[in-house]
Formats: sequence, structure tokens, C-alpha cells
Amino acid sequence: MKKQAENPADAPGPRKPVQFEESHSVAARIRKQLNYSLLGLTAMAILVGIVVAYGAYGFRLSYLLFDHWVHDPDRVSTGLAQVLLLATGGLLFGLVLKTLGWDRFRGPAHVIVAVQEHDGKLNVKNGAITAACDALALGLGASVGRYGPAVQLGATVGSFLGRSIGLTRTGLRVLLACGVAAAISASFNAPIAGAIFAHEVIVGHFSLRAFAPITVSSVVAVGVTRYHGFEFVALKLSEESFHLVIWEYPAYMLLGLVAAGIALLYMNGVLRTGEVANRLRMPIWLQPAVGGALAGVVALWMPQVLGLGEQTISNILDPDTALSTYGIAVFAALCIAKLLASVSCLGLRYPGGVFSPAIFMGAALGGLAGMAAPFLDYQICVLVGMGALVASVIGAPIATILIVFELTENYQAATAVMLGVVAANALVTRFYARSIFHRQILRWGIDMDRPREQRIMAARPVSEVMSMQYLGVAPECTVAELRQRVHGHQDEVYVVAGEERRLLGILPMSRLVAAVDSQTAIELCHAPTVVLETSDDLWKGFLAIEEFVGYSMPVVHDRESMRMAGAVSEGALVAAYRAAVHQVRED
Repeated sequence: MKKQAENPADAPGPRKPVQFEESHSVAARIRKQLNYSLLGLTAMAILVGIVVAYGAYGFRLSYLLFDHWVHDPDRVSTGLAQVLLLATGGLLFGLVLKTLGWDRFRGPAHVIVAVQEHDGKLNVKNGAITAACDALALGLGASVGRYGPAVQLGATVGSFLGRSIGLTRTGLRVLLACGVAAAISASFNAPIAGAIFAHEVIVGHFSLRAFAPITVSSVVAVGVTRYHGFEFVALKLSEESFHLVIWEYPAYMLLGLVAAGIALLYMNGVLRTGEVANRLRMPIWLQPAVGGALAGVVALWMPQVLGLGEQTISNILDPDTALSTYGIAVFAALCIAKLLASVSCLGLRYPGGVFSPAIFMGAALGGLAGMAAPFLDYQICVLVGMGALVASVIGAPIATILIVFELTENYQAATAVMLGVVAANALVTRFYARSIFHRQILRWGIDMDRPREQRIMAARPVSEVMSMQYLGVAPECTVAELRQRVHGHQDEVYVVAGEERRLLGILPMSRLVAAVDSQTAIELCHAPTVVLETSDDLWKGFLAIEEFVGYSMPVVHDRESMRMAGAVSEGALVAAYRAAVHQVRED
């Protein structure tokens, strides 16, 4: 099977700087203010927050209505019918992937790459198709999440509005992050967590320039949802007088470590299942159908794992309902079944997010811990399990803690969650990656843990800064001839052979001083210590400076043929590095 290449970003091809026509029109002046004025970006952030809030509501309403229609008892009355339904939907999604030439549907990982590597550019069509497929998958009852699609939708809206008014790189990245913050805020009724999530996961750092627009967009989005009563989620604890005591600290940290273990199984399962399918030469277009069927089979054993499982999570969080309905064995079965169903769907390219399954598994784990350890507060155990597992999967410990605090309005509960999240995050970061998104991006060949200036240079080939005005001579050229040709020339002389200009060696100017006129270039040259290819990135060239002594380094088309393409000077590489550092500071 021919492996399909995936462009992780929705902006294929080399990046080109956005250029604007010089104009003194009113529109041009307004656009300039939006690009360079914090007030202008904040004004646009308000618009992004409003649009994303209504978009998030429309997305939720669409899959709820579809779910109500699909799962009408007259249409789906047996478990086998659900298996067939998920498999048929998977076949449809597979055909979409094949038609578009995608490796998988878009998600938060693509949003992160768009911000970090493609100046905040996302394709609107790709975002719309992904959102539609995600809504359909949720309506079918697939074991996937809705918050990843919400992030993708919010990011697409922010990117689209920014590109529509001609924002530059920095402004475009800020508006995309505004869209993400608004999506999280509207979905969770958690404006603080939404703003922090955008900085922590999407932007990758806390930017003072972006702080105001992102915060405003998050607040506006939650304001719209509250005004219309779209969605209000609150986790009210039955024991408001709960107080965390010091001897409980190790227990909640241990629960966090167990949650991290399940998170590792979940993330590895999602990513490795696709690898196994590829090794078995299963066509990409068939994989979602197989994944849906497998999830349906798991649901024959435990039907609660279908869909988001919001009612089950609510039941688990309520101690009266949970203690009368569930037991330790049931909690364990729920966690295992959700793990299997979600890995089947997401690993085999079913559209949807990873967030909601993590919440479900964390709640089941917390319920199990609360029932097995009656000396601990049951509801706090559930919250710690949810928080620790979610933070491990999405790589947002601060945002996760804030979500719990905003939804519970309980300081002690948030403190307990902090302990579990810290322990879980430490374990996952040590043995896996910051999140499943960063692991996925790493598989695309992008190391998000590298400093951003390095990634900027790594995204550009050496050929962008190399010069083709180098001095190349034939191997039989004599010193006498060379002295006439190199008058006023201070660079190295490159000895090349034939019409293909194959690089044979480098002749430093210092060797010509004591050379005899009859000596030839091939006699005086030496083998190059450093050779770059046109496809090598600028960061590799910059690191090569440490191993090179001279003015410029040769650049060949490939090291096998050694065909000379040009030369790159140390000054050009240093200038590229300074430009990358300036870009990071500007952002």
C-alpha cells in the first residue's frame, strides 16, 4: 500500500510573507491599526468571541438533533443495529478521507502547528468539513469527544476573520488563539480556563501582547452563552464543608499517578492502533468503518460508552446515585470499555476529539477510588481522577485545574485536583510527551520542545539564503591563471569538474600565496570539512558553523552526486538566526 503523505498544517507549500499594497485609503489605515494596535486586535477579539460562541452552540445543537433523530427507537432498537450504524458511518468518513487525500481529520494538533509553523493560517474548507464530520460522528454515538472539534472550529473562525481583513503574522496568530479561548470558554462556561488554555497549549507561552485580546474573546464568548442560556455546566459538590487534610495528600497524588497510567495506555493506544492497521495494509478509507464496528461491539457489553456519556458522568459524580447504582467492578468495567471503544474509534481515524473520553475514564477511575477508599471524599476522588487524566492527555495542567475551580467554585476541591494533576503530569511528561498532540506533531517531524527560533530556521531550507555567485574553477586550472581570476576575491575557491560541476575540493586563498605558478587547483585543494545540501534546513547550517573554518560553506544538490549548487556564508546564516529571534520577540 502506498503511504499517503500528510501535511500537518492546513497551509501547504512554502510560507510567504503577507504583503499589502501601499495605500492611503481609509480601509488601509484601518487595517494598519488592526495589525499594530492592541486596541484594534482587542476589537477584533470581541467579534471572534461572538462568532465562536454562536458557532459552538450551532455545533452542539447539530449533533444533539442528529443524535435524537438517528437513535429513535423505531430506527435503532438493538445493539447490533448500533454496530451497523457506526460501521456505516465509518465507511462514509473513510470515503471523505480518501476523496480529500487526508491522513486523518483535523484537530488541535493541526491548530498548534498552524500557530507555530504556519503563521496562524488555517483552511476554512478543511475546518468546515472536519466540524461537519465531527458532528455526524457524535450524532452516530461514536466514542469520541466534542471539545477537540470545538477547538478546531474556534481556531478556524479566528484564522478566517484575521485573514479576511489582512492581518499580519502576529495578529493572525493572536486571533486564532482568541478563537480557541472562546471555544473552550463557551463549552465549559470557564472563561479563565479558556484564556489560559489558549496560552498554555496553542500559543505555547504567555504573551503580553496576546493576553488582552485572548482574555476579552474568552469573556465575550461565555457572556454570549450565558445570555442566551446556551449551556451552563456546573459541578456542585454535596459537601461544601470539605477540608483537605495533610494525610490525604499522598492518596490524591497516588490517584493522579494511576490516572497517568491509564492516560498513557489511552494515548499510546490511539497512536499505535493506526500504525498496526498500516502494517496490516488496511486501506485508510476502510479503517474508520472497522473502528466504528469495534466500538459498537464493545458497546454490546457496556452501552454506556457510546457517545459523550454525559449522563453517566453526572451519575458517577452524584454520590447517592453512584453508590446505589454502581460498584467497584462496574466502575472498572466502564473505564476499560471506554478505553477500548475510544481507542478503536480514534486510533482508526474516526473524526472526533480525545477530551471527552478522558473525562469519562477519569470519572470512572475516581468513582472506583472513592468507593475503594471510603476514608476519602467520594466526589473529590472523582474530580481528581477526571482532572489528572484530562491534564495528562491534553497537556494543560493549569487550564484543567482552573476548569475544576470555575465549575465547582470550591477551593479545597481545586487544591486536591492540583495534587493529582501535578503527579500525573510529571509522570506523563517524563515517559511520553507533554500531550498526545505534541506526540502526534513529533511524528510529523516537528519537535515542539525546541526553542521557537530553532523551529523557524528548521522550516526554511538553506537554498533560501545561499548565493550562486561563487568562484568555481576546473581541477587543471593553474595557479597563474587563478591569480588572475581571483583578483579582489576573498572567498574560497571551489574546484569543480565537468558540466555537472561536481565538487572536488576547496582551495583557500591563503594557499595561493606560497604556491608555484605551475601547480594546479586539484593539487592545492583539500576535501571540504562541511558540505550542505539544498534541502538542509537553516538550523542545520547554523550549527555547522561550529565545525567550519572559512568564509562560506559549499551547498550541493545532494551528497551522492556532489553537484555544486551554491555557497552560503556564515554572515547569511547568522543574519537568518537574528531574524528568527526578532520574529519570536515580535510575536
